[in-house]
Amino acid sequence: MPRPKGPFIAGRKYPVLIDHDRHWAYLRMKAQAVFRKEEFELTQDEFFELWTPDLWVQRGRKPEELCMVRDDVEKPWSKSNCLIVSRYQQLCRGKKMGKYPGQFKDL
Repeated sequence: MPRPKGPFIAGRKYPVLIDHDRHWAYLRMKAQAVFRKEEFELTQDEFFELWTPDLWVQRGRKPEELCMVRDDVEKPWSKSNCLIVSRYQQLCRGKKMGKYPGQFKDL
């Protein structure tokens, strides 16, 4: 007999939906960093501290929404090296760093 349709909350590590979503986002982020061969020292608890529930609901792909970036791209993903910035700031920063690598670390 198959499992009933709908969310299977009893089997989740985090029954609260926002925590469950942050947990899966952390796992995807870690897997992507490993795939890109980037150093990754950020723990799940540190990830949860950076992405508080009020910031989490503001993340996205629109220019005014939030995303996480590394302060120094040469250093590993860690709590001291990660920032939560608007998507617009992230895109402007990437454009400037592409033209002038290493000169815009204060953004």
